[in-house]
Amino acid sequence: LQVKARSVKLGMAQRSATHCSSATDNEEAFLAGQAAVQAAVNGETDKMVTLLRSDGENY
Repeated sequence: LQVKARSVKLGMAQRSATHCSSATDNEEAFLAGQAAVQAAVNGETDKMVTLLRSDGENY
């Protein structure tokens, strides 16, 4: 057929659609990054930042 095609890696759409994120998503991402940096500055290793959600109307 001699048709040019281009593949897209999974996740490309999500990475290129940051303009669709909510204010809550942005704030939580910032806070998670802030906690990770603070842990690294404090010398903590082998840890992962986790978001814990409470029951409520917001989610």
